[in-house]
Amino acid sequence: MRKPDLRRLVLLGLNHTKDHCRFFVSEAIQAWEEMADSDLKVVIRQMEVERTAKNLCSLGKILAKFPTPASIAFAKEFINSCTSELMLELMLVFAQGEQPQFGPLLADLLKARSEVIRIDDTEKVGKILGLIYKNKPEGILAGLVSPTMAFRLCCIVALEQICDKRVAVALMDNLNPGDDPIIIQRAVKILAPYFFSDDFRMKGAVTDYLLGLGGIIAAPLTELAGEIENEIDRKGLIDMIESVGGKIDATLLHKKGEPNPLLSDDHLDQVLEKRKRAMDDLDKYDKIIQTTHTQELTIVFTDVKGYTAFSSKASLSEVMGMLKQHDEILIPIINKQEGKIIKKIGDAFLIAFEQPNKAVLAAMEIQRKLKEYNNAANDERKLGVRIAINSGPVIRREGDVYGDTVNIASRLEGVADANEIVISESTRSHIDTSIFDVIPFGEHVLKGIDKPVLAFKVRW
Repeated sequence: MRKPDLRRLVLLGLNHTKDHCRFFVSEAIQAWEEMADSDLKVVIRQMEVERTAKNLCSLGKILAKFPTPASIAFAKEFINSCTSELMLELMLVFAQGEQPQFGPLLADLLKARSEVIRIDDTEKVGKILGLIYKNKPEGILAGLVSPTMAFRLCCIVALEQICDKRVAVALMDNLNPGDDPIIIQRAVKILAPYFFSDDFRMKGAVTDYLLGLGGIIAAPLTELAGEIENEIDRKGLIDMIESVGGKIDATLLHKKGEPNPLLSDDHLDQVLEKRKRAMDDLDKYDKIIQTTHTQELTIVFTDVKGYTAFSSKASLSEVMGMLKQHDEILIPIINKQEGKIIKKIGDAFLIAFEQPNKAVLAAMEIQRKLKEYNNAANDERKLGVRIAINSGPVIRREGDVYGDTVNIASRLEGVADANEIVISESTRSHIDTSIFDVIPFGEHVLKGIDKPVLAFKVRW
């Protein structure tokens, strides 16, 4: 006698008269890695007659794993026929299945039923959008200009789920600073973590942007400050809050639960004595640092002029295509001249060379290759790269570089124009001027640099 098919027996359990029994059967079926079309039809038929929202969502989790033409067509028709509350519950179930074939269906349903979205639904709709557009966030960013405040808030909630530096940059470009305070304050929470970024460009851009928003940033940043354990990071955030007129509870200046220390006179004397000894040893420690962590290098900064404006108007795929073309031109030349890419920040490179001549040769070859590319490219695809170079001692730590040499190179980049190479007096004195055409470019007062910097341009 032939044994019954165990799967068929389990599927029969979906017809049980007890709601909780049907639920447990559907929960068990969710663990199946494969299902025949005939089995999926059983699940679909059960959804058509199921009475409870809990069981419908459990059955939906089964279909969400198997994006067949039949399950996609049924999901579209069935979800659209549901009440607004059940519709959003089921949409979240299918979005959490993370099968990309359901993405367009869910996006279309949200557009078609957008009138039923209420402020109370924004968290749920935001989660759905975040899951649908996780790999294509430009679909969310476009929603920031929606005429519906509820949908704009949904888009902000969606962006909270995507931790991506490019999304943060695009958010700063697309957010309307005059939007509803609820939206602005949620956006501030998305951007705030980048205030602590090791990427100095990103940190600077976020800091400038947040300060430009004014006092509205105080409330969300104060909430964040209360969650930060690192006292230095917390103090930096507090300084920003106070700079826009925010009021800070004094307890935030110390670690949560930690009382303000009151030092005795003896303790103060000990601290002063340690400081005196440290000052006496300062020269010794400087020499140790110079010997073990300092190296004479030539630092090169490059970036694409107009990148921010381009990225704010272009789609994410267009931006990524431009960056890919940029990297394909620059990276082989940098490697050929023995440069080491320390950081890559979107359109910008921070590069270190041990030999100044090779740094300048690399810069010249980059500009020549870019000219060849631009001659054949459409106007909107052309790349105008500016390059700045400085030489001197740098501190190397954990794969990064620090010091005035790096800071000057970074600031010099700001005085260069597209298709130009600007070098410092320090670099000019280290290269063979008999093989390079170097012309004076005057003295420049650079932000954060004590003395004016004498600069030169390299003709290529």
